[in-house]
Amino acid sequence: MENSEALGIVSIRAVTRELMSGRLKVIEVDGFHAERMFTFAEPQGQNGGVEESFIRYACQNWR
Repeated sequence: MENSEALGIVSIRAVTRELMSGRLKVIEVDGFHAERMFTFAEPQGQNGGVEESFIRYACQNWR
């Protein structure tokens, strides 16, 4: 995107350095809303602790 006239939708976290340096900029689009779908992958067996707490929190707050 940096060396073209194209637009793209990316996570701000993915381009933090470019935003801070001024190489890229955020353009807000009124009325545009994008939803994300999250998937969790876990190893088989008993899970718990921090991982389980985060998955429970995410499922309760991002539906």
